[in-house]
Amino acid sequence: MYPDRKRIRESRLTVRLDEYEDELLRAMSKYLGEHPSTLLRDLALRQAEELFGVSRDTLQAGSLPHRAA
Repeated sequence: MYPDRKRIRESRLTVRLDEYEDELLRAMSKYLGEHPSTLLRDLALRQAEELFGVSRDTLQAGSLPHRAA
């Protein structure tokens, strides 16, 4: 049914926010028209991509580039 069963989103993480952080996230999600959890997932993945110096296309291809030391 699925071409790649590893792409099924079954993993779950819990993030605890204080009232100010929650208000900020909800205001941003309302402004962008996104669900807060979708927005938070996208923000986290973008930050991880930036930190590792890869793009989502590279990650989906299944190989990470080797960084020079």
